[in-house]
Amino acid sequence: MGLELRDLGYTWVFAPDADTTIGPKDPTIGTRAPSDNPEYAGKAAAAATRGFLAAGIIPTPKHYPGHGSVTTDSHQELPVQEMPLNELKATDLQPFSQVVEAGTPTVMLSHIAVQALAPDVPASLAPQVYTFLAQETGFNGVAVTDSLGMGAVTNAGGSPSVRGIQAGADLLLMPADTRLAHAELVGAINDGSVPRERIEEAAAKVVALQRWQQTTMDGIPVPGQAGQLARQGAKQLSAAAITQVSGQCEGPQVSDGIRIVGGSAADRAQLAGAARAAGLRVGTGTTIRLVQTGSGSGDVVVALDWPTVLAGSAGSRATYALYGQTEGAYAALVDVLTGAAPAPGGMAVEVPTVRTVDC
Repeated sequence: MGLELRDLGYTWVFAPDADTTIGPKDPTIGTRAPSDNPEYAGKAAAAATRGFLAAGIIPTPKHYPGHGSVTTDSHQELPVQEMPLNELKATDLQPFSQVVEAGTPTVMLSHIAVQALAPDVPASLAPQVYTFLAQETGFNGVAVTDSLGMGAVTNAGGSPSVRGIQAGADLLLMPADTRLAHAELVGAINDGSVPRERIEEAAAKVVALQRWQQTTMDGIPVPGQAGQLARQGAKQLSAAAITQVSGQCEGPQVSDGIRIVGGSAADRAQLAGAARAAGLRVGTGTTIRLVQTGSGSGDVVVALDWPTVLAGSAGSRATYALYGQTEGAYAALVDVLTGAAPAPGGMAVEVPTVRTVDC
């Protein structure tokens, strides 16, 4: 993925997500989180961080100190994290220690209020949170805010840009009005509410990171077939991730044809293309239901996003968690349905009322 981004001209990516989700009650992060298990989430985020660095891409693990366990969407309003600090260290904070150990040069701070650190203040605007990040993990790289156009900070009072820099941010992501943000910062420097040294510190960190990235990138050539290699890698990842949740493990789930229902038109078209490429008839045969939200029934039900949607598919012959909607994911699904490949993955989150099979 990192080399493909390089091939497309990118140098920096605001990923990976290092949040630990609480499942369906999490309205914001969802399947962007690697897992509902902080240890697994940390391992996945740290591996992605190392991969981006190895490709010469700047990674930015997010959303410190963890957005997956709050039930309010920070795009709209301020989520409040009531968890005691000792519990946060054992859950939401754990993956961020792992990405710092993996060498991330940047971390993105979220717009959630952590009552144990800075009550009722978005973390991205709270000096206590930046200090805690440095003291707890040893992180001394570039601190990035989440988008400053989100409701949690636009409704927080004052200038989010000025407050972010004052708190310890080195880079302000997507202010709602960039010209206004610039004018506010210039005014704050002129009136002394933002010390010039703070701006110089932030600028020096960002410039140093850019120079480091350029030097690193120069030593890591991008292969000529980066896009093709990325697509092959994506299919391999999908084949390793697809999980059989229920049903008979061995043998094909379809015979010579499938009928595709559910999902979007693009989902159905991609699955149809993969099926035809494998020699299957499309339009009649085993009913394959694709589910992204809600629930549904069919001979075989495939969760495209949250595996929790499979809780309503108890009567189906087999159910699968696909964890993706790419060309490679649908090709991997067809391989499983035809019996050409197993479904070796595991559940990233716990699904209430669903007992998974061990294939």
